[in-house]
Amino acid sequence: MTLDALDMPDEPKQLAVWLEQKLAMPDLAALTDELSAFREPSRAEAPELRELLGEWQDLVASGGLKLAPPEVVRRLLSWPERLLDLQELVFQRGGRYWDRVLGLTADPTELVRHSRQRLSAVLLPVAGPMTPTEQTPTVLPLRRPSSRRRVGWAMGLAAAAAVLLAVLVSRYFPPAPIQITPAEVAWGWNKPGVLASDGPASVYLNRLADAADEWFAEQPKDPAAVAKRLNEFRRGCTVLLLAERRPLSEEDDKWLSEKCRQWAGNIDQELAEVEAGQVEKGRGDADETVHRLAAALRKKAKERALA
Repeated sequence: MTLDALDMPDEPKQLAVWLEQKLAMPDLAALTDELSAFREPSRAEAPELRELLGEWQDLVASGGLKLAPPEVVRRLLSWPERLLDLQELVFQRGGRYWDRVLGLTADPTELVRHSRQRLSAVLLPVAGPMTPTEQTPTVLPLRRPSSRRRVGWAMGLAAAAAVLLAVLVSRYFPPAPIQITPAEVAWGWNKPGVLASDGPASVYLNRLADAADEWFAEQPKDPAAVAKRLNEFRRGCTVLLLAERRPLSEEDDKWLSEKCRQWAGNIDQELAEVEAGQVEKGRGDADETVHRLAAALRKKAKERALA
């Protein structure tokens, strides 16, 4: 028997990529079974997916798990029964990033249904002989019942494989209460909700411009603080580049991608200036970059509002 969890990597960033690949499996329930079987029993009901993802849900849906802190991935693996909900979320709301990761060749609805059927066969008890009409696995509802009894399928696992998996689980799932990790960067394009896909293109572009202007909310002078601020803005460029940007037309989306790569390059250059000891020049050049990009976004927003 091959265990899906045995190839779990140690590196946090690799762990996020690994879990994204597992979400593309048509038999994701096999992984959830393995992780659940070796998790320490808990009387607590599994938190909802939105609680596990917290303020990172929109970013994960648009750009993948690697945009969230490692603690978010560890929380998801600590409650494997919610992985099916995550699979459904990315199939329904995932952007172009998830299209590339999943590489769908089948109907995503069928993939989710298959996973839920598989997990139902493991989690839901069977009482007495089944009639022919009852032999079809019951599909779990979107909100699964709070009381479940697990059957002992895991007892059939080979002892050596069980030991290996237990070691992995003990490494990644320490018995600790859930704590929602505050955002490491909560301003600019990193701020939750800024990249929301609701509203017309003009509103979306103006929201990006307003978020970029948050750069001016702090004007540090210490070299380390300036470099930190630049790195945070640069991270926002990556978040925006990987986001779906649904309100934009194909033409505007291409324009924004090209502009964002240009702005990111400018920020990289300005960070290099700060690191070379030219702190005032780097900060001044960054101010100019932000002024120009915000103006470009507002100009494009005005064009779309008048179109």
